[in-house]
Amino acid sequence: MIWTVFLSCETHPIEETQFEAPTDPLPSTRLLRRISLDLTGSLPSLEDYATVQSDPTMIDELTEQYLDTEAFETRVMFWMADIWHTRVDEFDIVTDDFDLDSEEWWYKFNRSVGEEPLRLMAHIAANDYPWSAIVTANYTMANPLLGDIFPIDYPENGSGWKPAQYTDGRPPVGVLATNGLWWRYPTDSFNKNRTRAAAITRLLLCDDYLLRPVIFEASPQVLENTDLALQTDPACLTCHASLDPLAASMFGFWWIEQFNPLEATYYHPEREGMGADQLSTTPAWFGQTVTSFAEVGQHIAKDPRFRQCAVKQFTQSLLNRPMDSTDYEMLEILQDRFETNLLQIKPLVALITQTPEYRSASPIDQHADIRTVHLLTPDLLRSSVKALTNYDWLSFEDPYLDYQFRAMAGGADGFQTFSPQLYPSLTTSLVAKRLAQRASTVLISNKLQGDGKGLFEGITIATMPSDPAFQKKLKDLRLLLHGYEADDDWLGSISTLWQEAYLIGGPDLAWETVISAMLQDIDYMGY
Repeated sequence: MIWTVFLSCETHPIEETQFEAPTDPLPSTRLLRRISLDLTGSLPSLEDYATVQSDPTMIDELTEQYLDTEAFETRVMFWMADIWHTRVDEFDIVTDDFDLDSEEWWYKFNRSVGEEPLRLMAHIAANDYPWSAIVTANYTMANPLLGDIFPIDYPENGSGWKPAQYTDGRPPVGVLATNGLWWRYPTDSFNKNRTRAAAITRLLLCDDYLLRPVIFEASPQVLENTDLALQTDPACLTCHASLDPLAASMFGFWWIEQFNPLEATYYHPEREGMGADQLSTTPAWFGQTVTSFAEVGQHIAKDPRFRQCAVKQFTQSLLNRPMDSTDYEMLEILQDRFETNLLQIKPLVALITQTPEYRSASPIDQHADIRTVHLLTPDLLRSSVKALTNYDWLSFEDPYLDYQFRAMAGGADGFQTFSPQLYPSLTTSLVAKRLAQRASTVLISNKLQGDGKGLFEGITIATMPSDPAFQKKLKDLRLLLHGYEADDDWLGSISTLWQEAYLIGGPDLAWETVISAMLQDIDYMGY
């Protein structure tokens, strides 16, 4: 198959770390909850909780198990989505351009296009391929919709996301060859791929041209002859000396008509040589001349900044904050292991979960102003509640938490919000309340009154507070949903809540109230 070049990569087991234990560690059950949510999007089972209660050192072994689940691939996709911002709600090219009914396909269309580069990165991470493959792979990831609308050799009668290859002659540069990336970062006849070149350095090198200092006292020729100024003025050359040669290498992706679906869907190999003429510069990667965009992918894969950036981005995703100069020693250890393990993501992620900050219940000295409790993102809220209750909050077939309420629930939409919300707000509370109320109602109807399995296994509609099974169920719910062992104060409070609701509406309302309250609790919404 076309992607077998990466299948021989040896998997490296998770190694012991030299990181010191935090001075204020999370309880083992709460730490397990954090790891499970981060790596699988769902809560640990009662059996997993029992394992770490009896032996806290088993957390690392459970971490390995979580890394090998299919859910881990989805989690990587969402981490990258918060950095690459391609999961937007609308592109310049729309469903009507492909004769698709917008009411039926609008959500599926935008998510399919936006997730293409993210799914490729997640596939590479989940299959233990070297991370450099994200810029050297000669294939993409596609689903049946992309197989229909893009020039992609998608498997006949296939379903779901699968490796597939473009058939229009585009270079083997992994995510940099995906329509999903360049639809999100378009260009025009004036910009000439410069925004795209800047996106490459920001996303893959963590080098953002927009953060570089700019000297505004440039020469008068900036206004008189902009193109000449970009090539000769020292103030302009600070950025454009490296930006323009990179942009010149990308003209196979250049669209003459920005909103034309044919222009945006197909690669244009006949335009590859236009860059030198359009930008009056030789295509290059930071001073190294290239003859094709494929060489750019090879240069990125070998660039030490690429490896440093990958470590920084994954650490940022798991620690829930940007990195700064005080993180140098930690990042150096992580990068050394990352390179030793042939740029595999799973060992890197496992090692990040062993850092003192990740395992601490309170801020560490270097970051005393950073809260350690993470807020459930909309995708985590959706996946964890669905796994618990089998309820998915949908508008027809489209999930509320991934479109209509995504920003309200604290998520990043890639256009107006660019990072997940770090603290609870009025809107996150309202969204959590409505989801909890609906999920608990459906859960009681389907499980407590239905098959009696799942969350309510061991009790019935007739189980009362005086029954031993009632108290055991409350203890199990406290551990399962919140990752804490139930103490007498909590048991007393939740039992009182159950009894007050019972007097109003019987056992149905009592259990609905308890489950709804637990799902809205900060012990659930935070992790």
